[in-house]
Amino acid sequence: GTSGGDTLRHNALEPRHRPLSNALTQQRRCIKYAWLAQEQVEKGNVRGPAIGSPTRSEPADEESPLADSVVLAGGKASGDALEEALLKVVLGSGLFMFLWVFALFPGSAYTGFDGHDNFLAWLFATFPLFSSVARTSMLTKYNELGNLPAFTHAIPGALWSILAPLQLLPEARAQIGADGHKKAGRVMLCAAAALIVGYYVIDSNNLYADVHDMDGQGGGLAAWVDGTGLLPLPLNLIGVRMLAAFFVVSGAASYHFAKHKDYVRHRTWAFRHVGAGLWVAAQRPVFAAIRLAQAGLLGTQVSTKSGPLAEAYFYAAYSTTLVYLAGAEWLARRPLSAESFGRGPDVSSSRQQGADGAGCDCAAEAERLRRKGPVPGEDRLQMPVDGPLGPMAPRKEASPHREPVTPAESK
Repeated sequence: GTSGGDTLRHNALEPRHRPLSNALTQQRRCIKYAWLAQEQVEKGNVRGPAIGSPTRSEPADEESPLADSVVLAGGKASGDALEEALLKVVLGSGLFMFLWVFALFPGSAYTGFDGHDNFLAWLFATFPLFSSVARTSMLTKYNELGNLPAFTHAIPGALWSILAPLQLLPEARAQIGADGHKKAGRVMLCAAAALIVGYYVIDSNNLYADVHDMDGQGGGLAAWVDGTGLLPLPLNLIGVRMLAAFFVVSGAASYHFAKHKDYVRHRTWAFRHVGAGLWVAAQRPVFAAIRLAQAGLLGTQVSTKSGPLAEAYFYAAYSTTLVYLAGAEWLARRPLSAESFGRGPDVSSSRQQGADGAGCDCAAEAERLRRKGPVPGEDRLQMPVDGPLGPMAPRKEASPHREPVTPAESK
């Protein structure tokens, strides 16, 4: 017969020899990888450089895939620093939008209330700095529909924005736990659905900045593209509607994969969803900086006209949208790490790719096993006593519903 190490190699370390036929089989394998990674790290049999490093872990069996996939956190790779920086941007953007909506200025949540709108009008009339950056109507135009845009778009948007870093930052996820993460995610998606309703209200009433505040001017790039007559609608309108559609699709995909416990794809689409919505936080300060530069270079008599105003507004929107979408895509495609799940530096990271192309996040599964103990279905797993990296935990009794084995494995 085969040794325990050979059994492990056949049953757990080489899924390409036994294709995954369904989601249950993949989940079983994921738990096996998680058990293996967690046990070997705790026994000190696997050690290596920073998470994400391409350096091979030592000591390890040269034939073992874990030699390339399991490492300990001992430092920061270049990608780790960039990931940390991008997550800090998410945190800053979420806080900024929350304050933008609920703080006194501009306080989008209070648009439609006479006291708030009159205060903004007085502020812009009294202090030239404000009027050199924007027009009052850009902040108060939604009052034409009363409080409806504020209640259906601004307030849900602020709630969505503050929940985004809570869902993505490892430290925040570690604090709220898996159950809190699930509940906060549902609230976040409900807020996303509500703000899309508000967007529909704005879109159906054509309360866009170029039409309402800039005398129909949408910037030089949009004017050139629209002048070709190749597009059925104005460029800026197509762009914002496509972005809104991607916001909806990415949010729905994130929910779908979470519901089906495909947490790798859930994580991927969650990053894309946040990138598709949080760019508006950066557009505000970038727009203000461009406007101040225009005032200094052109003079306020020129910069306050609709043309320069539209150039600043839409180029700020284009640039921040592209940057946030690119950053979100980089995070979405980045391999998983231990820090991605909000754990300390002593926990390993391991990701094994399933035969169907779906990632199996072993680190998350290992942490769940460590914290919560056995889950329903684990009694059906046959874990070998010994493996190529050292002794393992005692074998669990196999269920009569175990996976079929090959003749070589049954010897």
